[in-house]
Amino acid sequence: MNYLITLHTKPVGTEINSVNARELHNFLGARKVYANWIKDRIAKYGFVENQDYIIVQTKRAGNNATLKEYYITLDMAKELSMVENNEKGREARQWFIEIAKQYTATPTQLDLITPYEVRRDLATARRKLTLEKKKHRATAELYEQARKERDHLKTKMKQQLKLIVSGIVANTERDILNLFEESLEVNVRAIKLPYKER
Repeated sequence: MNYLITLHTKPVGTEINSVNARELHNFLGARKVYANWIKDRIAKYGFVENQDYIIVQTKRAGNNATLKEYYITLDMAKELSMVENNEKGREARQWFIEIAKQYTATPTQLDLITPYEVRRDLATARRKLTLEKKKHRATAELYEQARKERDHLKTKMKQQLKLIVSGIVANTERDILNLFEESLEVNVRAIKLPYKER
């Protein structure tokens, strides 16, 4: 098989083989500076160190400066190739798929890798949960507001009742209380929540 990108034997997570991210970056012809490119991709797609990639410090030839080399799993390399969205990326992705087919006989290589789809579904589930929490919080706030309005109205009605009781001698206390309860019931029904249950 024609090897587009060198496979290294630096183990990453459960994988024995890995790809040097700098070599992949060069092959893909990415326009961003390598250091920014790899950091952005890791942050954006939620890759995990020691599971999807490892960092190896190497010394530069001729001086004491060190270089960060990222060795990534074949699955991560395939995903990075796919999101690059260019001809080289498509070519590399197909190549990684072919390499993966060769490793299906070795379950430790690919069966234990968390695929991109799982990470994407988890992110979607988290977003939905956050939206649901916000929705329920808003509903609770509306009900709390309605309860306060009802309590305020009840207090006001009690004050009106006291005025009625002090001013009316002919009616019995029971008749006045019945009038109060009827009035309160009508006013509580008049409170309308701006939130509609779906």
